[in-house]
Amino acid sequence: MKNKKINLAMMAGMILMSMGCEAKGKASQSSISGKYNVETLTTKGQTVKVAGQECFENSYFEIKGNIAYISLNNVVNGNCITKAGTYDMQSKGNGRYILVGNGKESDEIIVKNGKVQYNQDTGISMIFVKSQGTVATAKNTQNKGQASKEVLSGGNVQATKVGRGVYAGVDHSGFDQVIYLRDDGTYTEELGKSEWKTRVDGTYIINGNKLITTDKKGVKDEYEYTSADKKTMLAPGSFYMFKAQIPKNKIPDGVYNFYVGSVSGSAGIGVSGAGGSGYIKFEGNRFTESSSSFSSMSTSSATGGSSSSSKASGTYTINNGDLTLKYNNGVVKKHSFFYIPPASSGKGAMVILDGDIYYND
Repeated sequence: MKNKKINLAMMAGMILMSMGCEAKGKASQSSISGKYNVETLTTKGQTVKVAGQECFENSYFEIKGNIAYISLNNVVNGNCITKAGTYDMQSKGNGRYILVGNGKESDEIIVKNGKVQYNQDTGISMIFVKSQGTVATAKNTQNKGQASKEVLSGGNVQATKVGRGVYAGVDHSGFDQVIYLRDDGTYTEELGKSEWKTRVDGTYIINGNKLITTDKKGVKDEYEYTSADKKTMLAPGSFYMFKAQIPKNKIPDGVYNFYVGSVSGSAGIGVSGAGGSGYIKFEGNRFTESSSSFSSMSTSSATGGSSSSSKASGTYTINNGDLTLKYNNGVVKKHSFFYIPPASSGKGAMVILDGDIYYND
């Protein structure tokens, strides 16, 4: 059977329309937590092997407790586009769960034998297989649990109280969202600014499980903590944000990737696209970073575009949320840096570099 071009982005769009809302049930089996990589897609009675197809193969399904996160990739006009979103899982027993979004029950998943079968109400079904890899850490080790504490037990940069610190997530439009809540009741959403530790974008109050922010224009937003330890919260727009940690002296070894892209226009006026991808790798006290970007424009009369790529390496230090990269050519750059560990053993960790999320996938 020939592989067919499947519009995963269109499917992702339909998924995202139904994402988010308050939890109605809990997926209690911690054993199902982890990352699942896409394997096959079935539609209209035909099954297509998606694993191994460029761009499509980067799609995945991740479970953290009763929270599900889907990232779906598709090729649009020659560009790899990602759509992603988060929603709740309501257990129906025997490995079956209903995905809950916008206050309504929607699609179904079946989690059994290390696989997730995702059944959309449009008749499309996808199979995701649980990743068996592990995140390399800085410890080499005889006692993994103890080493992990040594790597990650940093302070919280003026944010030592419960429910404070840096939280990050991806909204239903695919944009990274971050917020840094300080102990003094101020916050910033600009972790890419050099003055991020002191920059004030507004104030906040916490009342029970409610967090209410007020920006400098007086606009209020309400968040809801969804776990007793206040390490997870539901943000305005019904997507989840997770509390990050500050690595102490050492970042867990691994490769952390990013993907961005956009397409706009129409057949009548022309289509333009732009995007990029790359990674940063940490190993010991060294780092390697690589990135590539492209732009293109196509009209009825002309087609053009450009692309670029770069790669560099050096050593790094990390201290109280400040990452200092010392390149081999002598250049020194500083960034804000935070870490979100995987939900379970295996890949799925995230790092937040200047407010942008990178994935260890």
